[in-house]
Amino acid sequence: TEIKSFDAFESVQNLETLEADAVQAHNHFLDVILPLTAEISDQLYKMQWLIAYAPPDTSFVTSDNPFLVAPPEGYDPYGLEGVGIATPGTTKIIPLSSKSCLLIFDLGEEVVYFKFPRDRVKELNIMIATGCMRHVIARDEALLKNLVKRSGIEKIKRQPKVHSVL
Repeated sequence: TEIKSFDAFESVQNLETLEADAVQAHNHFLDVILPLTAEISDQLYKMQWLIAYAPPDTSFVTSDNPFLVAPPEGYDPYGLEGVGIATPGTTKIIPLSSKSCLLIFDLGEEVVYFKFPRDRVKELNIMIATGCMRHVIARDEALLKNLVKRSGIEKIKRQPKVHSVL
């Protein structure tokens, strides 16, 4: 085997360059997204909200991706059109606690409180789990194991959401 020389000074410089690039990319992201926050919050405020409550024997889960946008009925995931918060027919899903979950629909001025049936809580939990990046959080291990099995998320190969061009 061949032994290669290692230049520690050069390695530190490369690491510092990578860190500087990461900070610059993060700052650019903030420069782009911050001006949009007022517009996004205004759009969400003008939509119909439903606060769903879980029955006593059930609970909502959450994940490391707690804001989900569920596509409208008939959406083609292989088509050219994307889905965002303003896409008509989407449902925005935000777990608030183990007993409540916020669902945001299309334009409207109502805020509705509704006790969800057990089967609807299960459906939402599967959607929340499927939308996770890496972690799902549940009230207990039994619920988590059951949800992983029902959703099939352990079989999904997760891809990074951000790719480096370096």
